[in-house]
Amino acid sequence: MRKKRHYLLQLLIVVAAFTQCSFPGQKSEPDFKEIQSGFVTPSDSNTLWCYWYWIGDDISKDGITKDLEAMKEAGIGGAVKKILQIN
Repeated sequence: MRKKRHYLLQLLIVVAAFTQCSFPGQKSEPDFKEIQSGFVTPSDSNTLWCYWYWIGDDISKDGITKDLEAMKEAGIGGAVKKILQIN
């Protein structure tokens, strides 16, 4: 009985995998020019991000503003901030 259940489970997984696969004729080919334009001029929702580490308490409003302006000028759309406390 266990072998039968195991076999049925494997069969179900295989069938599910094949039904999720697409065949070459089912999808249209992506437009190369559209994809290329997304790399040349990325949208606001598709920009670079970076890690932004603040070390200790050496933080100022003026420094943050300058950093953010420099990031924007460089094309960086977001940052993941982490404050590092060094003892």
